[in-house]
Amino acid sequence: MVEITSERIEVGGEGRDVVEAEYEGDEIGLRFNYRFLVEYLRAIDEEEIEVELWDSEKPCIFRGIGSDSYLYELMPMQPPEDEKK
Repeated sequence: MVEITSERIEVGGEGRDVVEAEYEGDEIGLRFNYRFLVEYLRAIDEEEIEVELWDSEKPCIFRGIGSDSYLYELMPMQPPEDEKK
């Protein structure tokens, strides 16, 4: 399972969802600008995606399962605890 949370500071709203996923490796927390993630999801036709990630300082690779025709690279945003430094 993967927990997805969102926060909209301007209006004080937040959301949370848990989606079924296969995951290997240590727990990791990443932040993305939702607009870039939605842009990718609108561009593909596949129902399932694969995400390759290494850590919060390296880009993640998104691809639709069953198709190698579209690869999307997305850089995570800086974690909130690092923004104030």
